[in-house]
Amino acid sequence: NDISERRLQETKIRQLVFNDSLTGLSNRYALIQRMQPVLKQLTDIHRFALLYINLTRFRAINDTFGHEIGDGVIKTIALRLEQEYAASGPATLARIGGDEFVIFIPQIATVYQPVRLSHKIQHRLLQPLIIDGVSLEISTTISVIIGGKEYKTVEDVLRCADFAMSKASKKQSKRIQVFSHRMYQEALETLAIQRDLPSAIRNGQIKPVFQPIVCCDSGEIVGFE
Repeated sequence: NDISERRLQETKIRQLVFNDSLTGLSNRYALIQRMQPVLKQLTDIHRFALLYINLTRFRAINDTFGHEIGDGVIKTIALRLEQEYAASGPATLARIGGDEFVIFIPQIATVYQPVRLSHKIQHRLLQPLIIDGVSLEISTTISVIIGGKEYKTVEDVLRCADFAMSKASKKQSKRIQVFSHRMYQEALETLAIQRDLPSAIRNGQIKPVFQPIVCCDSGEIVGFE
């Protein structure tokens, strides 16, 4: 009847709005909708965690084996993540980009909980998977946000997670990085120096001083530093 068809259409529309079409997981919009109320109600003792998970070299897999294999990888990874994060209690697993996943835990018991989960995820996803006869090993880079009421918006959390991700991607092994505001502040200070240094040199605001390098045997100046 008309009512049943309308409800079916409403369900389909809701799925398109809130769910990733490939994996069925929550999408970025749904993640934001679930995080916003939590951030607004944070107290001094309330801590949440967010794991930002990126598949290393996924683009190379797509380029080498094609998008069908790539889609198969994404769906398999989504299933493995669902199995791992389920033990974390109430949480949201979302796919927010081509090879980017987020696990949002609205309340954590200890700061070690999300770190342990990150290691479990890395170990689980390293197990080989076979997609249409192609055997693949997938490694991941994970950034971890452990936060409280200092975070006012979802954008703040995701920006810090993205920053920590860039740090984690530079590691050679165990590519997991827990974000700290000190780390972020140091990066801002470094960027400010890099930005201001060229103009300071041009405007004569910096006076370089060279120290001679002397040969111990001959006493001759052989260079400067």
